[in-house]
This record gives sequence, structure tokens and C-alpha cells, in this order.
Amino acid sequence: MRNSRPKAIPEGSDKRSQSYAQRHELVLSSGLSLVHDPFVHRGKTVGMDKGLFIFIRGRLCAGESAGLGLPVWKTGGITFFPSSKFMEAAGENTIHKVFTFDRTIAWTISGMKAPAGFGWIMERLVEGYMKKTAWQKLFLKVRNRAFSTLRIKSGMVPCKKGKGSCEVTYEAVPEGMLVHVVSFLPGGQGRLIMLNEVDGESFSVLRMGNRLYKGQEIPAWAEASFDAVIESPKLRIGVSLAPDKGEDPSGYTVFCGRELGFGLDWAGISLVNGSRSFTYQVRIKQLPD
Repeated sequence: MRNSRPKAIPEGSDKRSQSYAQRHELVLSSGLSLVHDPFVHRGKTVGMDKGLFIFIRGRLCAGESAGLGLPVWKTGGITFFPSSKFMEAAGENTIHKVFTFDRTIAWTISGMKAPAGFGWIMERLVEGYMKKTAWQKLFLKVRNRAFSTLRIKSGMVPCKKGKGSCEVTYEAVPEGMLVHVVSFLPGGQGRLIMLNEVDGESFSVLRMGNRLYKGQEIPAWAEASFDAVIESPKLRIGVSLAPDKGEDPSGYTVFCGRELGFGLDWAGISLVNGSRSFTYQVRIKQLPD
């Protein structure tokens, strides 16, 4: 860690609660900053806490995205989503958060609780959907129609047993942000996934090496590499990821994608690293006019 970690505030204390409820900002340059905004709740991500959001020239790049630098934990065929147990702005350039994985998805159909096993089926469908990029657009079209017709909805609810925690420190640097990750997870198989998302409505271009995708051409979820850049022609910025200096790129698996639809509005790049502690860069580049 490049910055000393602040002393944790006891959970439930007034100071901790007041700090999390406030909006905090890391200024990168004139008109461009990264913000902790606890009031962003939209779409299927309602019920979980978020990472940081890009704020550029008065525009918050949130949509229903998870934000930048948000951990989720997949284990035993279930995805556990985070809530924030601690947040503090540690100086002008750093924000520190502690997340615990104590949220899961609950489903309803036409206002009624979905049958037992429905969530498991949806997880398996998503896994297959991620692997079959050629079928993703058709799947998303069918999904939107089915969800609208049957009034299928999902919501994140507290689970009885949390599945570990993760400390994330966000450090503003000239190129964007360093994300320092330290996880405390139970034994057994699983994957810690770091989500880095912006709103899909304004980020409508994906570059992957020599390949260029625009709008509906962008896959919903595809394996990628660190050459992936998600861009907003409207806002004239691009977002990419990179390992921190000295870190082995082969230790990471990278995914990218974009989804617009019923309760969906995100675009971004995610990564997996099997280490318990690692650091990566979020690069934010101004695009030429």
C-alpha cells in the first residue's frame, strides 16, 4: 500500500454512519473527478453498495452500474454482493472502504416469490450466456421480453451468513486511479471479481486491440485483455485497466461488455485475480475532439 490505512471506525458508530452518507470526491483534473455517492440506486443493482463513479463536466457516469473498483464474490454457484461496513476519505487523494459480502439476489414473478431453485437456474443461464457471445444479443432480447411480460424482477437482500470481506483503497493518480485490494475470504473454491463499470447509455464504443465495436455490436460479456478500452464519444473519455507496476499481467483474467435493457444500463471492464492482495490501475483518458 502506498498510503497508510486509516484506523477503522467501529461499525454502527455515528462517525462511520455520517461519513458513509456523505458524498466524497477525488479530483483528477479540471472538470473530472471520481466520487463516492451513496445516493445512486437504480435498476438491478439496488440493494448493494457501489464503487466510485466518474463525474465529468457535471455528468455522473453511473446508470445502474456497480461503479469502479467494486468487489463481488462467486462461490458455490452463488454470487454474493457487497455492502459497505466502513468508509473514510483518508486525505485529498484517497478513499478507503471495507465491504462485506452479505447480499444475494431474490427473485419475484408477477409479484410473487419465485419458486425454490429459480435463482440457481438463473445463475446457470448467466454462466452459459457469458460463454456464448454469439447468442448474447438474442438471449438479451428474449430476456427483456420475458421479464417484461411475466414481471420478473430481482432484488438484492441481506443473507443470513456473510461470506467474508474485502478492503479497497482508491488512490487518485494523474492517469486516473489505483485500486488496492485486500480480501479476507473463506476457504474453498471461489472467485473475487472486481467490477469497473460506467453507464452504458453514454459509453457506446469498445476497442479491443484492432477490433472496434459500436453500440449494439458490443458483446454483453466477453473475455478480453488489458488492451480493452470502453469509450464515450459523447463525453470524450475512455476507460481502461492495467496491472500496477511490478505486477504480473498473467495473474489476471479480464472481461468486458455492455448491456442496455430492462433494468440494465452498464458498460465496463472486470477482472479476476487469484491473489488475496493486489493492485490495479483504472486509466481515464481524454479523447481528442
